[in-house]
Amino acid sequence: MIILAQFTPNQNFKYALMMETTPFNLPNPIPKQYVAFIDVLGFSDLVYKSQHVQLEQYFQTVTEILSEMKRENQKIQSLNISDSIILITPDDLNGLKRLIRAVRKIQRKLMFKNILIRGAVSYGEAFFDDAHNIIVGKGYIRAYQLEAEAIYPRVIIDPSIISHLAMDRTELMDSLNKSEQFNSHSNYIFRHNASTNIENDAIFIDYAYALKEEDTKISPLITTVYNNIKKNLYSDQKFYAKYNWLRNYFVGCITQSLQLTADKSRISVLKDWIRKFERL
Repeated sequence: MIILAQFTPNQNFKYALMMETTPFNLPNPIPKQYVAFIDVLGFSDLVYKSQHVQLEQYFQTVTEILSEMKRENQKIQSLNISDSIILITPDDLNGLKRLIRAVRKIQRKLMFKNILIRGAVSYGEAFFDDAHNIIVGKGYIRAYQLEAEAIYPRVIIDPSIISHLAMDRTELMDSLNKSEQFNSHSNYIFRHNASTNIENDAIFIDYAYALKEEDTKISPLITTVYNNIKKNLYSDQKFYAKYNWLRNYFVGCITQSLQLTADKSRISVLKDWIRKFERL
């Protein structure tokens, strides 16, 4: 449930006066930036079925993450409108990395609440006026349009970003996946290989790798995801493709993690999880 702030008459007058006296200035040209547009899957069902707890968890989680980014001055502009989250960062490789890192954090935090998201990261003209809550630009529109093309619970990367950075796909993957922010088991972008049983139809943010710990313990998120898939995979045909993709994605990620570890205890646990996911 969205709770609107309550203002005293004096506060209302001051807010109205501020809106009247604060001019809106659209820069010309509009700066080119990276934009992420994220949408919550199944949000209308949460609203119509009055899933108060999950709705409250969604808004609380997103509010906390966006507030944390502002406190840490991460140079990320953000806007949350109902089931949509918009993030904007400056036009440089570090800006793109910050944006992807923020998206991954939102993905994993919401997955712990059994809330799946879909979205896209694009590049182009984008301007956000925080004082007036106005967002405009071709980059924003492009990210909004691409979100539907993600299809599954993932956030895809606009292929035009590769051209913008004057790279090929391999160079982009190497640039993003070798960040000092993450260890060898972690990637910004998902790497397809022979062990992944999902179609190589898009470049997307790899949010499962960030959720595996480096010792014999396995992230509790895997249990959460497994139970969520088990509950929904065969509940309705309209959910099947989404949860089948999620199952295959996690099987692929766990398999890749298995190939990178020599710890016998971890190998045993990972093999057990692969068997459990594949049996679904």
